[in-house]
Amino acid sequence: MSKYIDLVCQSVEIMEYQLGQSVTLKHICDELHISKFHFNRLFKAITGISPKKYMVGRTLSLAADDLIATDESIIDIALKWGFSYSEDFSRSFKRQFKMSPSVYRSRKGAGGNQYKQQPIRDISDRAFINRSGKVELKVSIKRLEEMALLGVETSVSTHENAHLKELEAVTAKFIEETDQSQHLEKKTLYSLVKCEDDGDDLYGVYIGRCVIDKHCNLQGMQGRVIPEGLYASFEYTGRTDRVYEDFERDFYTWIVETEVVLKNVGINMISKHTYKDKVLVLDEILVPVMSMSL
Repeated sequence: MSKYIDLVCQSVEIMEYQLGQSVTLKHICDELHISKFHFNRLFKAITGISPKKYMVGRTLSLAADDLIATDESIIDIALKWGFSYSEDFSRSFKRQFKMSPSVYRSRKGAGGNQYKQQPIRDISDRAFINRSGKVELKVSIKRLEEMALLGVETSVSTHENAHLKELEAVTAKFIEETDQSQHLEKKTLYSLVKCEDDGDDLYGVYIGRCVIDKHCNLQGMQGRVIPEGLYASFEYTGRTDRVYEDFERDFYTWIVETEVVLKNVGINMISKHTYKDKVLVLDEILVPVMSMSL
């Protein structure tokens, strides 16, 4: 079994053991020594569901069992399964089961049982490959020298895909403000991405250009460094949104199959953009890794 599939199996055991408690994804990731960014995507690639959605779904499903099997009040059941307020419990319950807890109880689960989140068991390499498909990629491992950047940082949410417009606006403004600078290299633009929360919705994105004059200090700009080291390089062409969709599928299938070791350098992913025919396009995504073995 792939070590990454084994890691996801371990995470499921931790989640199941601590359902209803104040366990966070950060706690799980710290215990398993993996970043939240990669854990969220690995878990979803292998199981088909995000870890946050799985935990909430399992908790609500066990609470649903209590509604049928016990005479406990809805408030007590909500508190038992880690909800501070009955209103939050009722709202989350209705979102998953398409009916309120009281209606679910009165119907003894009829019409709602189909929405229960069953525990994940028996994850295998074969199941993963069958679901995601074999991937034929030209992935290279390259060593980068340290690169000093100057740029701007923003936080974006992937909720309702609004992040692409936000990033386009921030990027366009940055390019306009730095196009005349003699201190920055103009042919390439880098985006450094890091997950900022326990879920998979909020990201910190740093947009910058390589520094030519290391003594320059542009007003309003922040310095960042791309560390020296080994990086897995995925080359793409096409629309940015489509590229990222392809990358997530390709990358997490690839690391499960190769068992390459990821490296935590405070950056989850680097997007490299270059100008082609005066148009800025995304042509490479880089992820820090520990070893060159494929």
